[in-house]
Amino acid sequence: MTYEQLVEIVTEVITETDFEKIHKVMTFLDWKWMTFPPRGKDAMYGEIFTSGGEIPDIERLQSDARKRCFAAIDQAMRPQNSGHWMISGSGGLHAQAWYDENTDKLFLRLSFQITDYQYEPS
Repeated sequence: MTYEQLVEIVTEVITETDFEKIHKVMTFLDWKWMTFPPRGKDAMYGEIFTSGGEIPDIERLQSDARKRCFAAIDQAMRPQNSGHWMISGSGGLHAQAWYDENTDKLFLRLSFQITDYQYEPS
């Protein structure tokens, strides 16, 4: 699979995802993402986050979703992970990728997760 094909797949997933709906839910829930302080000479030693964070705008949601998609794809396309679902998620966004190196098929899913439960037997 070529890089151009991967970009096409990620672009389709980003285009088909309803980021306006995600933004409305985040706004309603006052779901803020923490922002990191500047790095380098302007950063204060020991400061991890700026105060309070902010609700990400649609462009930032799309940018982060794109990063999540490529991170999941990168993991899924490693030979030792072929045929296994790989996940990259943060801030509610979850990208799941599955790749089979024998057939050169890639499946990619992007979701915005608010709640989840999974039962596992003891």
